[in-house]
Formats: sequence, C-alpha cells, structure tokens
Amino acid sequence: MRFLEKDLEDIICEALKDPKSKSLLVKRGLHFLKYPLQHKRQLRIGNYGISDIIITHRHPYHKDCIHVNVIELKKDVVDSVAVAQCANYMKGVTRYLDKRGIKYTISGSVIGSHIERGSNFVHLMGNVSQISVFTYSYGLEGIEFKEEEFDYHLIDEGF
Repeated sequence: MRFLEKDLEDIICEALKDPKSKSLLVKRGLHFLKYPLQHKRQLRIGNYGISDIIITHRHPYHKDCIHVNVIELKKDVVDSVAVAQCANYMKGVTRYLDKRGIKYTISGSVIGSHIERGSNFVHLMGNVSQISVFTYSYGLEGIEFKEEEFDYHLIDEGF
C-alpha cells in the first residue's frame, strides 16, 4: 500500500470533525490537536502559497488572543526545505493577522515519515523554537505520531 500526503491530510482533517477520533490522534502523538476550534485545509495565504492545514483555537492563557498552528505535511522526509516552507506560511499568516490587528500566537508543525539526519538539519532544528517536527508510522494498529527531539551533537566535538 502506498501512503500519500493526501492520505495523511485526510486522516487529520477527518479526525478533527469527530471528538472521539480527534482524541485518538492526540493519544497517538499529535498533542497540538487538543484544543482546535476550527481548521482550514489547503488554505491560500496570499502570495505566500497554499498551506496543507491551519488550525486555530483560543489561546489558553490570553482569552483575547488566538493561537494558530500551521501544519505542513510530507509523505516522506522532513528536511530544511519542508521547515522553510512551513516558516514561509507562518510568515504569511503573521502578516495577514498583523494587518488586521488580530492578537495571536503562532506555531508550526511539520509531519513526515522520517527526518533528514545526514546533514546539519538536526542542528538547525535544535535552534528553531516555533516549529515542531513529528514523524508518523503506519501499521496494523493504525497511524502513530512521534514528536522528534533535536538534542544532537557531534560524536567528536574537538574540545
């Protein structure tokens, strides 16, 4: 069975419509789905492009503020290009909300089957605080998600 990016998008968006399904995805690793009020799929963000999914909810501590999570999906590898794409969409959302005087916080989530480990990508992500990376696996028990940690260092640091 070939798993496509659209399949991943379908799973997440369908789960957001049903509280039980949404709860299951939260238990399976997508903790950021806990509070969404609404979501938009394939949303054009002006000339910044079309995001896969954007979810919003009331900020838990600032009631006059919304929180926006820009979700970028990749069927395969999450690399610096995927993270830059998410950051681009986040910038577009930021500009849109700023121009309208809407109070917000923003984060990004990039989801793919695995992360690029053979480059400086892992060091880059150790210094990016607004974007989280999740990997997924699909098996007999369904889909599972894992938030990646980026506490990498060189084996021989030279000091």
